Amino acid sequence: MYPEARENRSMLNITHVQPNPGVLEAALSGVIDERAAKSLEELGRLVQGAERVFLDLSEVESLDAQGAQQLERLANTAFSGRRVTFHVCSVPFIKALNRNPGLTGGSELVSFIAPLVCANCGREENRLILAKAVREANALDGGSCIRCAVPMRLAVDAEEYLRFKP
Repeated sequence: MYPEARENRSMLNITHVQPNPGVLEAALSGVIDERAAKSLEELGRLVQGAERVFLDLSEVESLDAQGAQQLERLANTAFSGRRVTFHVCSVPFIKALNRNPGLTGGSELVSFIAPLVCANCGREENRLILAKAVREANALDGGSCIRCAVPMRLAVDAEEYLRFKP
C-alpha cells in the first residue's frame, strides 16, 4: 500500500453511552489496524464496569491482520465474563471474521450487513440480516427487490460469506 493511501484511511473511533448502570453501548467506526491499539485499550477500560455490552460495527471500514489480533485479544480478555453482543456487523468485519473465527471471543453476533443482488434486474443493495433468522431457517432470506419484487440473493458466494455460522 502506498504511504499516502495508508495516511488517508480513517483511524478507529469509538463512541459510547452508558444508558443504565452496568450497560455499555459502543459504536466502532473507521479502520481496525495497527493504529487501533489505543482505541481498543480504551474500549477494554470502558467494558470493565459493564455486565452487558452492545457493540455496533456498522461503520467498520476495514480490519487487517494486526487489527484482528488486537480485537481478538480484547475479546478474550476484557469481554470475558460479560454478555457482549455484536450488532450491524459491516461487510469488512464479516470478511475478517471468516478469516479469523476467534475474532469475537465467543460473543454473540446478533446482526450483520449482507451484500445482496437481484437475480432479475441486477439491483445491488446492502441489507441488515438477523443472525437468529439465518440460524432458524438454515438459509439467508434477503427479502425481495424493491424494483421488481424478485427475491434478493447474496452477491457473493453464500458458503464463503456465511462461513462464520450465524
